[in-house]
Amino acid sequence: AAAAAGGHVAALRYLDGIGMEWDVLDESVWNSAARHGHVEVLKFLHKHSGRDSYHGVMAGGVLISSAIFGGHIAAMRYLDEIGLEWDEDINFLFDEAVCKGQLDALLWLEQNLGHDFYSVADPRLLYSMLRGAARGGHEEVVVHLLQRGCRWDMGGDQDEHQDGGLRNLIDEANVEGLKLMTKYGASWDNVSPSHIARARQLGVLP
Repeated sequence: AAAAAGGHVAALRYLDGIGMEWDVLDESVWNSAARHGHVEVLKFLHKHSGRDSYHGVMAGGVLISSAIFGGHIAAMRYLDEIGLEWDEDINFLFDEAVCKGQLDALLWLEQNLGHDFYSVADPRLLYSMLRGAARGGHEEVVVHLLQRGCRWDMGGDQDEHQDGGLRNLIDEANVEGLKLMTKYGASWDNVSPSHIARARQLGVLP
């Protein structure tokens, strides 16, 4: 796993050449390579696995999530090309890209999904993604999600205070997130007076 994380293909070849026993399908090794964007290591692992399919062998969604973590589009693309299955994990992967602020990874998922994710996803998930992007201070992702039709009022029962998540960010003293939500149209109409007072103390409201 250490050799995979460091992108040391030569070390992997050497260890394999001297007959060191290791599991070429060890997901921790694949995860290390994907997380650090080492496509050459992934190619080495794929070649030595001797497999045409990984169905039921490895969790494709987990590996692609590891690549998303670092925004490694080339690694995501390669894992998809060799047939790792990830469609069942699509909600998780979209949410992961948003929360990590990886806009390029989000765009790749949109382009490779094969249908319009935003038209079929649960509105509560879209609301959670939008709020998560704001919480993380990922302005480009917030703008993109709003352009895709996500809204601050999509929370339904998930947003018990019907305030688009403003109260939670006030409680967290997340000034950057609150400023993003305010800048991009979140309504303060349902926020309690005590929380509005706290927002003023934080410098979010005049």
